[in-house]
Amino acid sequence: MFEFCRDRRGGVAMVFAVTAIPLFGVAGIAVDYSRATDARSQLQAVSDGLALHVANSENRQNPEQVIEAYLAQVSGQGREPDHLGSIVSEGSWINQNTFSLELSGDLRTVMAHVVPGIAESMHVSVRTDVHIDALTQQYDPPEMTYLNPDAGDYNQLFAYCYDHESANPADPQGRDRYRSQMTLIADNEGTEYDFDWPRCAEGESLSFSMRNQRHVRSHPGLLDNPNRPPFAPVFEYFTDTRIVNGREIFDIIRVAEDIPGAWNRWFRPGQIDQGFDMLETVRCESLDECVGESDGGILPEGKHRAPQVEDRGCTPGSYMYFGWEDRPPGQPGPNHNWLQPGWTDRSYDDIRIVMKCPDSGEIGSRNVRIIR
Repeated sequence: MFEFCRDRRGGVAMVFAVTAIPLFGVAGIAVDYSRATDARSQLQAVSDGLALHVANSENRQNPEQVIEAYLAQVSGQGREPDHLGSIVSEGSWINQNTFSLELSGDLRTVMAHVVPGIAESMHVSVRTDVHIDALTQQYDPPEMTYLNPDAGDYNQLFAYCYDHESANPADPQGRDRYRSQMTLIADNEGTEYDFDWPRCAEGESLSFSMRNQRHVRSHPGLLDNPNRPPFAPVFEYFTDTRIVNGREIFDIIRVAEDIPGAWNRWFRPGQIDQGFDMLETVRCESLDECVGESDGGILPEGKHRAPQVEDRGCTPGSYMYFGWEDRPPGQPGPNHNWLQPGWTDRSYDDIRIVMKCPDSGEIGSRNVRIIR
């Protein structure tokens, strides 16, 4: 018995057994801390990308929808932070130009929790604030403007600014208050107008309006008496341009301004309709390209066709062509000849302009920077 008590063999094992738990705990804390640091770095990258995405989105009123869609895309592409559970998000506009986003999640520990008092998960959170500087890129006055002088209708072209970030796309009736600096720039009588080109503010986009008065160039007497045949109704069309990721989206509406009584069966004075397929857009890499195909260019020609719609943004060194059909297809009424309400030739060349793209950036581009 006394020999057993005096025996010191195995002492190292006993000491190791006693100290093993805290040693493993310290090592576990180091491992889990490293994992948490990696997860936080990955989460910060997601947060930065998401905040910039929200700031560049047109859906400023509902950032939650943009956040949800972005995080679903991150998850679907396998880009979510390693070992992190579901991501919790909270984002809001601090002011008109600053968006703040917080992302967080819980990282389950693999070793540290063996130490008494250490939880089984570690909370990881990050924050990103982004600021939008003023809108700087828009078109300058057209390089070329052409309104068909042979048209029987009288057409006028206006440029204006449209506050697309404040307007509700689903409410065409209420858009007028979001239009400003309405500027007459050309007509198909060859009139030379002296004008100040609109300069649009943050959240606004350069847009165009066409005023179409039927038949008055072929029947000048209608100017004094628009209620006699073949009548001279007036329609206004507005592009109300939105800019999404550098690309212009034209949600054209028509306002029936002056409608003779004989046309009331098809149109009501003040009637507003939406969704007109009347504008052709083509991006040219040079001015020489911005001519018709028969002249060696790339612009479509011919009648009774669908308009080409450019799906690329206006980038430095390029030009954007716009071609209008002054009588869009799909209008009500007879359409057997050009004096009738529903007639159109769908040539998309009644009004043509060529705009030079900005020298830097894209149309509608803004400087969005991370400030935290």
